[in-house]
Parts: sequence; structure tokens; C-alpha cells
Amino acid sequence: MRYVLMVLGIAVAGVGLSMLVTERKDLTPDPMAREWARREAQEKQKTPKADRAPEPFNPPREGVRTAVLRFESLGELEMELYPSAAPKTVARFIQLIHSGFYKGILVHRVEPGFVVQLGDPKTKTAGLSEPTIGQNGSGQNIPFEKNALKHVAFTVSMALSSPQSDTADSQFFINLGNNHQLDGDYCVFGRVTKGIDVLDKIQPGDRVERFQLKP
Repeated sequence: MRYVLMVLGIAVAGVGLSMLVTERKDLTPDPMAREWARREAQEKQKTPKADRAPEPFNPPREGVRTAVLRFESLGELEMELYPSAAPKTVARFIQLIHSGFYKGILVHRVEPGFVVQLGDPKTKTAGLSEPTIGQNGSGQNIPFEKNALKHVAFTVSMALSSPQSDTADSQFFINLGNNHQLDGDYCVFGRVTKGIDVLDKIQPGDRVERFQLKP
């Protein structure tokens, strides 16, 4: 009888130990999950953090216009345009918006912590595969307009073939952070005032659904 009880005791202990080990295994992170977490942490370290420290930005308010840029499946941004700071640039930009030029255009450049850029009409038909994407826009150049506005976070500026050149066209970029290295070399003519959360989600290939001016 004592022998039977001893055997039963050992069996019960074995079952308990087995349950404990099994429970510990369930609590141990899956090796693949650990690997994916490690890779994700590495990618986050590689992505530069935008300098979005608030800075003074006092554009001339005379004649300011508001435009709404909506992306498919993402949402919309609101941006102010400052004709007193860049009259020729804003006039051409408004002309393109009114004509429906930007509908269907793809974002062709996203540099985390730096800029989002779009406005090349070739992206409507060629996607992002055309090797000349980013080199030209609507075909009508705008004279370079130098002003005192700084490239602080969320400002909108014209893309150029080279700094301070008369090569502005339909392409523009939105600063994701304070990019003062661009000050004086590119024309700031607007700023995103709403939809920063949408701006942070934009990826290359995202399509413009519509671009309209508010009354």
C-alpha cells in the first residue's frame, strides 16, 4: 500500500511539474515574434525624427486662401496659401487647382522627417515607374519668388530643378519638420493647418482624390 501511494505521489508531482513547464512555455514569447520586434525597433531607430519644435511663422495675411487636399483612403489636409508672400506662385497654383490638374496625381516622394512631394502629371498614367518622374510638371515655369518665410514644419514650398531657379512648375513639397537648410533657396507659399495626422500617413503612390479651394 505504501508503495502504491509512493507511485501515485510521484505521478501527481510529475503531472504538476508538466503543467508548470507547459504554462511557462505559453508565457515565453515566440522566437519569431521576438525577431519581428527586434527588426521593428531597428527600423524605428533608422527613421529620422522630424524637428517639429514650434517656431515663429508670421505670413502676410492679406488675401490668404484656404485649399483642401484630399487623398484616397487617407483623408484630407487643409492648407493656407499666401499670395502676398508669393503672388505669381500662388496665382499659378490656384489656376492648377481650379482646372482639376491635381486630381489623380500620385505622391512620388516621401522622405521621413524631411518632405512629402507631389505634382508630377506623369504619375497619373505611368504611376511611379516612369524614370523622369519628378523632373518636370505641367510645362509652365514660374519665376522664382524669394521671400522671408522660413521652412518650418508643415509649410508648403515649390520644388525646383536647382535652388533659386525659375523652374517652379506644378510640383510642391510639404515640410515634415523644420528644414532651415532650404530657407531662401525655395519659395514658401503656404502651410498645412489641419490634417497633420493624415500627412504623417502619406506614402509614395497615394493618390489625390480632389484638390479644391474653399470659398
